Amino acid sequence: MSEPIHPYASLVDHGGGLYTLDGAWRKSPFKRRMTVIRREDGELAIHSAIRLEVGDYASILDPLGRVGLIVVPSSLHGDEARYYAERYPEAKVLVPEPVKSKCAPKLPRVDGTVVEDWPASWKDALVPLQVEGTRMGEAIFLHVPSRTLVVTDLVFHFTDELEGFTRTLMTWNGVVNRLGPSRIFRWFFLKDREALRRSLRPVNGWDFERVVMSHGTIVETDGKQRFLDGFA
Repeated sequence: MSEPIHPYASLVDHGGGLYTLDGAWRKSPFKRRMTVIRREDGELAIHSAIRLEVGDYASILDPLGRVGLIVVPSSLHGDEARYYAERYPEAKVLVPEPVKSKCAPKLPRVDGTVVEDWPASWKDALVPLQVEGTRMGEAIFLHVPSRTLVVTDLVFHFTDELEGFTRTLMTWNGVVNRLGPSRIFRWFFLKDREALRRSLRPVNGWDFERVVMSHGTIVETDGKQRFLDGFA
């Protein structure tokens, strides 16, 4: 039996071919976020998939274009990508190389790994970077047209969406009104600090203003400096 479909909000158009959709996840107090990227020719990339009601694929996604790429960005964000892989059999499903063996059992197919098998047709619009030194094997992405960095759990950023004990916990975790890695990430998910630092060096040369993460408030301005400061 498949899991129930969790509630989700409307698709938000950020301009430049970048869209996001926020949703609930089981009993978690945190929302999660799917990112949809539309190339100029109408092909779509789905990042960190959130399962939709059957009719909403046709009414929300299909009018935007053809789903050609399904990105599982880490071992922690691939549980619902299988619904997209099944609905869009022509789309390529790519996973991070360090956690390919963890991601594969959740999917009906894996067509390759991020970076190594990245489609040439996407290289100018969406630039992948494999992050090293973490347990979840996350890959991050630069969406060039909208000047946006797209990440999953590498950084968090909460502002006004939390309250009570959850806000207290995330304040202790160092991610309320701050963009950066959490304490929990540093303690439990970071394996090799130097490998992480080395793999993130290309970000210094990337041009972006916005940061879209899977959990928290999207950073609309000064995102690059705040991201770099978070890892200083």
